[in-house]
Amino acid sequence: GPSLVRIEEDSQIQDIEIPSQKVYRFIIPAKIPHAIKNIGDQPNVLVVFNTVAHDPDKPAVVSKVLID
Repeated sequence: GPSLVRIEEDSQIQDIEIPSQKVYRFIIPAKIPHAIKNIGDQPNVLVVFNTVAHDPDKPAVVSKVLID
């Protein structure tokens, strides 16, 4: 189904709607808040890759709600 991707960078919110049956590739740097929501009635497939191993002492995670 279709999806909504929301990214916040430099205090600016950007919404990208992904149509059903389309594939998009995003490169999102560490510590950039982002969220993904299925906005349709069909399942979505999300594949995520990371090039840097997770370091629990220095997490690259930002906890922020961008989509309710």
